[in-house]
Amino acid sequence: MYIKTLTYLIGVVSVTIISLPSFAGALKSKISYQYSHNNNVMNAYKQSEQLGDQQHSLSASTSYAWQISQGKKLNLSAEISRNQQQKYSMLDNTQVELGLWYGWQNNFSYLAPFYIASVKLSKINSESYARDANKIDLTFVWNKRVTDLTQIRAGLSHSYQDAKNKVFEQNISQSFAQLEYQLTNSWQLHSRFNYAIGELIGSKSTAYCKDGEEVSAADYQGDYNYQWYDYHINQNLCGHWYSYNYDGRYYAGQLTAQYQRNAHKLSAKFKRYWVHADNSNTSYQKNEVSLSYTYKF
Repeated sequence: MYIKTLTYLIGVVSVTIISLPSFAGALKSKISYQYSHNNNVMNAYKQSEQLGDQQHSLSASTSYAWQISQGKKLNLSAEISRNQQQKYSMLDNTQVELGLWYGWQNNFSYLAPFYIASVKLSKINSESYARDANKIDLTFVWNKRVTDLTQIRAGLSHSYQDAKNKVFEQNISQSFAQLEYQLTNSWQLHSRFNYAIGELIGSKSTAYCKDGEEVSAADYQGDYNYQWYDYHINQNLCGHWYSYNYDGRYYAGQLTAQYQRNAHKLSAKFKRYWVHADNSNTSYQKNEVSLSYTYKF
């Protein structure tokens, strides 16, 4: 209900702004392709159940920006993306996003902080109907240029995901900090750290498998909010797989190298997660490596 109301309000605000002659803005679009590898796509804590897979993502987006006044900006964006796994097709999905952000400076100067408040609405259509969801993200970001070559960012965000199955519903709050360094006119280096708490999602098997065949049963002990026998995973993998929702937290570190020249941008990222369940000793780590290309027009 809240997501539908916000979608309507964003639409009304956007149409109103675009119709005002004094708010003429700039339209920008881009298309992107990303290849990534995740060594634990099931978010499993047992080493034997941590399955890796490759993902191919294709996205197209457009944004319309208005310079309201000196040091104040408004931006509306829309994006559609298709995400496809190499092996585990039940995790494939299509996402449509609508975003609105407002940015401002209290003092208009080169080194003055720039603040951004944003809202993003997403609709996720998954190959696994239980994972279909509507999502809202609220974010506040503080940006500060330290020197001509260095910039820092910090912020807070909260996301809520309303899914078809309660197991895949999430409430997550997080804080983050990022350091950006301009190596040359074309090269940038980024480092980022996140800390998040809330409802996390994982999967587990209650059977041991060898060479694709079930050989014995396995017990699982742990606290969780919801659990569901995941038919879609079980159609693809040996064992009796369950997906579950639990309270926990994670830390994430990310390193990014980015090359940009004219309308072309290439990025390489490495991200590592440390995930911990509350009221339990359960924990796991996972890595994600990605390469992406973006063309802006």
